[in-house]
Amino acid sequence: MLWFPEMGPRYEQQTPGLADALNANKAKFADNKDMLTDVTELKDMYDSGIMGKNALSDAYADATKAIASGKVAMVVAPTSFAQALNHDYPNMKIDDIGVFLMPLDDNQTMNINPAGPTHFIYSGSQHVAEAKQYLDFLAQPENLQFFIDNSPDVVSLPFPGLKTKFTPDVQALFDTYKNARGTVFQTAVNYVNPQWMDIGKDLTAMFTGDEQPADVLTNIDKRRADLAATAKDPAWN
Repeated sequence: MLWFPEMGPRYEQQTPGLADALNANKAKFADNKDMLTDVTELKDMYDSGIMGKNALSDAYADATKAIASGKVAMVVAPTSFAQALNHDYPNMKIDDIGVFLMPLDDNQTMNINPAGPTHFIYSGSQHVAEAKQYLDFLAQPENLQFFIDNSPDVVSLPFPGLKTKFTPDVQALFDTYKNARGTVFQTAVNYVNPQWMDIGKDLTAMFTGDEQPADVLTNIDKRRADLAATAKDPAWN
């Protein structure tokens, strides 16, 4: 799933203002040549065996095990993957893991999702005041830093003044592409994230030959229109 919307910065680079145009219903996924290139190359990766023989049954929960076993060379993962791998398999050192950009569509942009672990309070709760106190406790700088320092899956949080624990390779990636980065489309474009599982089903159908790459994009547009209609989005009226 990640191979498609995470490439949003590349689509935006090739068509400046694309995210805004999509949100204003002035552009469609099906009309974008870079999106078509992305899913077509993704299909080529699958067909050529790059994803392995069991791509449709491999579980992301087993990613650290697969890398540690030596049977898998690469994995799509967050910037915390090296720490998670070292946590699960201490013999695997953090500097054993390098990083590179997702390469589809000749990509030379870095994908950023400007979010972090999120907590919500149910508006109908009988304990809203206490829940707010708890959120305030979690948001104290020393507690945020403790979370970063003691979690193998968290290397930064979107709060100022905190010390991150990016690996040297990840930091080098950030430094190299500091002027070529952007927001992933499941965050930047309306009505994409809610159909996450449906897009995954379309990509699976593409891999198995039941759909063509263009069908994936057309289906995304159709679902966006349905979601926009439900939301009474004026751009779709």
